[in-house]
Amino acid sequence: MFRWGVVVLLLSVPAFTQQLASALGTTYSLNDAQLTGTASVITGSESESTSITLIARRDGKSRIDLGTRGEIRSNSASAPQAFFRTDSQWYESPAHNAWTEANWFFPALSTLVAPQERSATVVSSTSGTLRTFLNVTNQKPAQIELIKKLSATEYILDQSGLPVVIRYNIHPDDDFGTNIPVEVRLSDYRDVNGVKVPFRIQRLLSGSLELDITISSVTINPGTSDSAFAVR
Repeated sequence: MFRWGVVVLLLSVPAFTQQLASALGTTYSLNDAQLTGTASVITGSESESTSITLIARRDGKSRIDLGTRGEIRSNSASAPQAFFRTDSQWYESPAHNAWTEANWFFPALSTLVAPQERSATVVSSTSGTLRTFLNVTNQKPAQIELIKKLSATEYILDQSGLPVVIRYNIHPDDDFGTNIPVEVRLSDYRDVNGVKVPFRIQRLLSGSLELDITISSVTINPGTSDSAFAVR
């Protein structure tokens, strides 16, 4: 069980990641995962049910395919990218929407588990609440501070150390100064080959449910190649 102080400004990354990895069952032999299931996509009063495939990789890359929609993300601190597909057409998101957690649906491969590999800092502000932000170099001070703000992600952990809520902001394509809050809720954790995996995943946009996922199968270390993250 995790034990929290009241306020900790900067966590000891090696010790913390070992604790979190233990709670999630993560080891350095975990490289990637593929999840399949069904998803309800909610738009206003309308809901559409479709199959979904989610891929997460240790290097911060992810892919989601659901019907004619999709997401491809790369959490590289030097050159993050985000692509989104609507009605079978892909478009590249502006850079200011590419800094947040790519593996939000699979905590065992999230930035929390491997912050040093993602050039991230982990900060604790209250009991059971953790925040991460990305550190970049070779940028002007104002740019560095902006990237910290754009990449800021909050994780709420339960008493066993499992992330149950992830929060971050996205922004209109033409306005990085306006925040659109995103909240991911993770539940029904199950053990899959020693790894804790949430089988119920919900994503809320500005407080309204937009994506409700139920996982039916998980493959650990399927050996996902770079081609899986190609826009096609």
